[in-house]
Amino acid sequence: MRESIDGNGIDLFLGTFNVNAPALTIGASQGLSYYKLSRGGGWFDNLTGSMDLTGTTMTVILGGKTDTFTVSGSTYTPTEGNGATLTYNGTTLVYTYTTSDGTVAHFNKNQATPFPYHASDGRVTDIISPSGEKLTFTYSSLHYCSQKTSSGLACAHWADAYRVSTVRNSYGYLMTLAYDDEYMWDPDDIDLPDFNVWGTPLGVTASNLAASGGATPGQSFAVTTSGGDTLLTVTDAMSRATVFRSTAGVLMGVKLPGARARTRPSPTVPARCRRSPRRSARRRTLIAMRAGCAR
Repeated sequence: MRESIDGNGIDLFLGTFNVNAPALTIGASQGLSYYKLSRGGGWFDNLTGSMDLTGTTMTVILGGKTDTFTVSGSTYTPTEGNGATLTYNGTTLVYTYTTSDGTVAHFNKNQATPFPYHASDGRVTDIISPSGEKLTFTYSSLHYCSQKTSSGLACAHWADAYRVSTVRNSYGYLMTLAYDDEYMWDPDDIDLPDFNVWGTPLGVTASNLAASGGATPGQSFAVTTSGGDTLLTVTDAMSRATVFRSTAGVLMGVKLPGARARTRPSPTVPARCRRSPRRSARRRTLIAMRAGCAR
């Protein structure tokens, strides 16, 4: 993956604006961090991990970056030439993704559904770094009707959607994500739920499991609209707000706490990165990521 970032956060090779939102961090060198990030194709976070299959292309999405493999039977051939490998255990339904530095991530196909995230073929369950540190992910689920009968009056197939509940590292630090508690869903309803509402975190809290009664700093997230813009507001434990302004999914400006809004420099966007209004937002984002317009 090639990358050349200037002082304004512009990827000079891809023409995308790369930015990380303020991080929530607990612990020192053995601690844990959570932050939102944008790589030109919408907002993700550094702890999201999933696998998405389209045709014969398998995309591994981990920490805002992507890696792709060509699928032929049980063989996964890397397309990036970065030394990464991908294997699949048909008995356990678990993928093993290994990077060139020895990082190993496991993805469970039992938790594969297209929404939320891009996870048609699995979600990350754990990541083990070369140092031995392990991140363990837990999920909450939503039972829904994924396919109606031909009459549209009954459900032909039920499925489960998954969203990240907690991420814990091997040193006892924990990130707990919060969602919209007011969103109610009838599991017998055959219409699709609003996965965007159900699967979008509204906050995150950090804790040290080894320190009973210790501090639990947090962040909150709010998405609003203003004219044709979408505003993501990240508020820390001291009520300092950072506001990110996007238009049609493209980050256009940042307002730091106590500062005036700042508009990003306008790079020349490569043709492969331009969005088609006829594609869904999810499809536009995944195409952008695979084209190298978001990593």
